[in-house]
Amino acid sequence: KMMVELWKSSDILSEKDFEVIQSRVDSFACPSEVGRIPSKISSSFSGFTAEQWKNWTIYFSAYALKGILQWNHYNCWLLFIKACWLLCRRNISANELKEGDRVMLEFCERFVRIYGPTKCTMNMHLHAHIKECIEDFGPVYSFWCFSFERMNGVLGSYHTNNHHISVQLTRRFLESKLYAPSNWPSQFVEEYLPLLKGFDYNKGSLMQTTLNSNPSVDNTLDITPLPSVRECAFLPFELNDLEKLVNSRVDGSPYQVYLLHRRCNAVMLKSPNQEVHVLGAKESRHSRVSLVLCQHVDDDKTALASICFFAECITKNRNNGQQKALWVAAVSWYMPHECFVWFGKPTQVWS
Repeated sequence: KMMVELWKSSDILSEKDFEVIQSRVDSFACPSEVGRIPSKISSSFSGFTAEQWKNWTIYFSAYALKGILQWNHYNCWLLFIKACWLLCRRNISANELKEGDRVMLEFCERFVRIYGPTKCTMNMHLHAHIKECIEDFGPVYSFWCFSFERMNGVLGSYHTNNHHISVQLTRRFLESKLYAPSNWPSQFVEEYLPLLKGFDYNKGSLMQTTLNSNPSVDNTLDITPLPSVRECAFLPFELNDLEKLVNSRVDGSPYQVYLLHRRCNAVMLKSPNQEVHVLGAKESRHSRVSLVLCQHVDDDKTALASICFFAECITKNRNNGQQKALWVAAVSWYMPHECFVWFGKPTQVWS
């Protein structure tokens, strides 16, 4: 926030520049776990929350500021992006921590050279101690105060009658902790759903899920096809390709594909600890969750892909005839662009 105010007060960014930045951000198709940031950039980012500032810094700013900021200001800002990308993690290694601290200190030193010591703030001194704090208390998610600010927002959303507010907030808070984790009988889900929705706080980029995409490993996920707008059928060439793909993945096992059962545009994955994650096809209403990072079928390197559709294959054990369902996803692979690192790390360009 201080950097944006500095760029504006120093005429590094004009009102017209803010409008261009807003148009670039509006062109984003954002994954559901990131979410869009408010359309307030043209008014100098007024009213942004801490999480929205984090999303702006790590996901949006490298692209939105390219060609608008002068090269020395832009390269200085790239250092801050990389430092935030390394340090704002749920899990961080010793090497990542060391690199993040080095980059953050380099950003502060370059800031002083470009903008002068009078523009420095106390926070820039505190940046030099993030490494020691993480070594003492773990990743920043373990000790930063965003959870307290989020709970203030949750409590502020409760309806009260303006009498004995503290008592009413305490009652609502205790109710949420009592009812939200409960395993309600399935036949009463519809009746209890309005109550449970009021206790669902897992929103925004603070909730991140990692799924095992290796088909040879049993990840014990409960996969449920979600209803599509229209009935989907397989085309002849899709049948041939799917049979080859699935048979190659189960090669060496006693199972062999003998039936392609059904096709759908979205699936819901539920892990043993009841975490729910939805994946959808790029042409479906779940297109915001259609981009995935997975191993390429040719060289096993991690690559970006867009999900086209899902298929449930029925496999049969050659030895005893036992049947087993196997879900596969047909994807369209992205290739690294010739300007792959044009925006600087960690931003990548795929086509």
